[in-house]
Amino acid sequence: MFLLSAQIIRLVDSGENSAWHWFGVAVFAVLMGAAVVSVVKADRAIRSFEAENGRDAGRQRPVGDR
Repeated sequence: MFLLSAQIIRLVDSGENSAWHWFGVAVFAVLMGAAVVSVVKADRAIRSFEAENGRDAGRQRPVGDR
């Protein structure tokens, strides 16, 4: 979020309205949004799995730790 804010402030402050700079900001924002969605989906899947199968279900112990 900090990087996105810094890019926008830099673009507004410099007065340069190059389409490439705004394209970079837009791509960064879209990718950041996709990353947040991915993390939330993974967290929900883990919570759902643990609710169904119990806490620490599916975890493997290292070899020799038996």
